[in-house]
Amino acid sequence: MKQLGNRKTVAIIGGGYGGMVVAKRLDEFLNVILIERNNYKFHNLGALRACVEPGFVKDIIIPYNRLLKYGIVVNGEVVSMTSKSVTIEKNEKKMEIPFDYGVIATGTNYAFPAKTAIRDAKKVPNEYENLQELISKASHIVCVGAGPVGLELVGEIASTYKEEMKANNKKITLLHKSEKILDRYDYIADKMRTKLINQLKTDFYNVDVRLGEALVSEQAIREDEDEDVKHEPTNEQHNENKRYLQGKRVITTSKNNSIECDLVFFCNGMATNRIHDETFLSDCMNTTNGRIRVKKTLQIEKSECNHIFALGDCADQSPQFAYIAAEQAEVVVHNVRALEKGQRMKNYNVGMYVMAVPLGKRSGVSQLPGSLVVGRKVTSMMKGKTLFCEKFWKELGFEHVPDQPLFWDDSSITLEKTYLSDETLARFTQKNCTHSDGIGWTHFRKMGN
Repeated sequence: MKQLGNRKTVAIIGGGYGGMVVAKRLDEFLNVILIERNNYKFHNLGALRACVEPGFVKDIIIPYNRLLKYGIVVNGEVVSMTSKSVTIEKNEKKMEIPFDYGVIATGTNYAFPAKTAIRDAKKVPNEYENLQELISKASHIVCVGAGPVGLELVGEIASTYKEEMKANNKKITLLHKSEKILDRYDYIADKMRTKLINQLKTDFYNVDVRLGEALVSEQAIREDEDEDVKHEPTNEQHNENKRYLQGKRVITTSKNNSIECDLVFFCNGMATNRIHDETFLSDCMNTTNGRIRVKKTLQIEKSECNHIFALGDCADQSPQFAYIAAEQAEVVVHNVRALEKGQRMKNYNVGMYVMAVPLGKRSGVSQLPGSLVVGRKVTSMMKGKTLFCEKFWKELGFEHVPDQPLFWDDSSITLEKTYLSDETLARFTQKNCTHSDGIGWTHFRKMGN
């Protein structure tokens, strides 16, 4: 087994885009341990298409086993963290992982179907296949929230069922409490908002966009709870982990309108994933948004913790887009190496914002640097046609998107070797780490072998 010698260890918490980039770029220089609670990379940029396109779910479940050549991916839930170690838990067993450098890239959570809380990749396809059937059978779908997720979900459904909607066999109502769509993004030009609404009205059929109108309450029409499946508590205002409501019901809106529907999606409720150790991070948290305060170098604002960084959605004042996390990841990689070599670090400078909102494969609007707003063709070419699936599979070490679902422990995948020092492997052995805890291990060397 090849050794990395006495090289220091970097623990990266979160296997999203930012954490993944940091792990990959530092793999040649440090002992990399990527900690991820799921046993797969969930490509959430393609999640909404998986709601309507059979077989597409395989494109958004990517194994981690080819990401790293030397380091490992450890599967488990973070339960605590100090300035020197992070403790994870799996199957009621805890394991402490010491580190020399730490990177927090825990991202955000979001209501299903934009993201999923399922930890095991093999259980994800069934969830989206069931949802495909519900959408197919629904006659009136209500989507609450006209941010990027709500707009993209409406676009995916409307484009897939265009003929049914034209024949008036299916309808979509989009409710948004603000008078403007994408109202959380103050840098978005009104021209982009106008073009998106115009496309929803002209490119599709039977899409009713209601601005300045919120969902206030809902009531099931049928009393039989077996018939009326409630996947989450039905009070939209008090349910922080909203998913969807299945079954015929009447929606009451803030304008005292009543809407009969049989499927409701809550396309709002983004929240930062937090490390639940208040004693360590409480003095560097932004109490307003629950995110970690960071310096311009992306080091956390905590004394004697210059070796710990935070990036992406969990970092304070960081725009919540995947490409921003990737940009910040490159800065973190540079600064970790700079600390290791005693060199000067650099600051992260926010550039011009970009937003692409596809409405299915062929429609959509994007805003490019300089507030340039472009329409269907450019948006389709940039994002809508493939949703970056090919790019992400290649980033994780695969040549192309597979024809069949791949899971990290399948015999169809050749697992890569993991190269860590005997000392590092011994530390894992002492903590009862098993083969299944390290994704990509071809074998686990016990002490004394």
